[in-house]
Amino acid sequence: MSDLVQHFCILLKIQTVSGSVYGMTNLDEDVDDAGDGVLYKSAVGATPSTFKSDNNLSVNTAELDAVIDVLGIDRAFIINGVFDYAEITETLFDFVDRSVVKIVSRGHYGESRLFKGHYIAELRSISQKLQSQQGILLSPTCRANLGDAQCNADGTTD
Repeated sequence: MSDLVQHFCILLKIQTVSGSVYGMTNLDEDVDDAGDGVLYKSAVGATPSTFKSDNNLSVNTAELDAVIDVLGIDRAFIINGVFDYAEITETLFDFVDRSVVKIVSRGHYGESRLFKGHYIAELRSISQKLQSQQGILLSPTCRANLGDAQCNADGTTD
């Protein structure tokens, strides 16, 4: 009968653009031995929800619903965009054997909003980068309009 009991939890690592790292887990105790040097603080009130995944190249998303002040995150963090463009790694962790089972997903922190004492953050998969333009397109003809910021010619002379 004990073989049917699950002993896994989710570790969520958030690395901001500035390099700060935050960790949270849905386990009822902190995890500090996942092998990556991050302290995953117990955030029992934080729940991933509304996961959408397809087998094509569309953007997979999930939402994280967490109480403000979990991990020392307050309203100012969200309002000031501290987590904008942060890297997210979601890992399945065996808390009995104290070992990482599998990296479930990787991606980036998307839009977030405040709602009645908690925040809801969108977690976007790495396929998001495939959906956005990276760099500029080149063509045989000039893409700029005469005299605009991209044009090297002075449009004011005769």
